[in-house]
Amino acid sequence: ACAEVDERLLDPSGSPCAPSSYECWQNMCSDRWVERRAALEPIVCAPAFLGDDLAHAREQVRWFPAMVSNHVMDLIERYGFESDIPKELTEFVRVRKFYDYDEHSRVGAKHGEFVTDEICDRFCVLGNAEQATAKLKELEAIGVDQFNIYLMTHGQEEDLAAYGKDIIPA
Repeated sequence: ACAEVDERLLDPSGSPCAPSSYECWQNMCSDRWVERRAALEPIVCAPAFLGDDLAHAREQVRWFPAMVSNHVMDLIERYGFESDIPKELTEFVRVRKFYDYDEHSRVGAKHGEFVTDEICDRFCVLGNAEQATAKLKELEAIGVDQFNIYLMTHGQEEDLAAYGKDIIPA
């Protein structure tokens, strides 16, 4: 099962799901992957949206946790709701009703309606440059040294320019 366990590292926020996921992964794979685990470096990939209007930012990224829910559902189908999959992941998908691949990874996708604001905040990097920098520093504190932005929101060019000007130098 270790080949699939790395999919459990789905929550890029680091609170509280990522550390428990990492610990779960360590425990489940420790016998077979001791040497390889030491060489692994976590990489976080998620949408980011900069701005002071958090409600608007959340609507820009709500599709992402909905998309992640597909992977969580795959794990649940294989291992069950009562498995070692962190409850923070299994509980957020319990209210999911459907996923429409015609709207896959699109801003405003109807299948994202079940995703709460809290989940958007945990799974994505949102807010102004200061808030985004703080979130990235939280990720760095738990061992993440690479963050890949999914530029799949409106205003992509502006966000990328702001990362280069205001966030990366910080």
